[in-house]
Amino acid sequence: MNRYKELENSIKKYLNTPFDWETHNCGLAACSIASSYTDKDWAAPFLKHCSSPLSAMRMIKKRGGFRGIMKDLGLKPVSKNEASRGDAILYEWDHKGRTREGLGIVVDFRAAFAGPDGLTLIPITRCSQAWRVE
Repeated sequence: MNRYKELENSIKKYLNTPFDWETHNCGLAACSIASSYTDKDWAAPFLKHCSSPLSAMRMIKKRGGFRGIMKDLGLKPVSKNEASRGDAILYEWDHKGRTREGLGIVVDFRAAFAGPDGLTLIPITRCSQAWRVE
């Protein structure tokens, strides 16, 4: 399996898929993309917890945010500067005084995140933490 070819195919597949809490939220999108070039179904442990925005946010909070989820999955943290194509990466932003998180996949100098109109590309320099996906 060619990791980079599978990553490219998966990005193309999800490019225009809009954000949906049950099937294509940022965590599920990143896990589905990562599953395309590894031998693991990264999304399986989370699918039953994503039936609504509230259930997804509760699950993320209960597990310590995406940092806790990545730790539970056994992924090794790396700095965003060490991240390579196909690694998982965290984007954090302020929304009305609260920190929000999004999980994405590194594609080049940017990372792809599930967005309202399909995948949104955000520069890695704006992200905070990455994890090696092998």
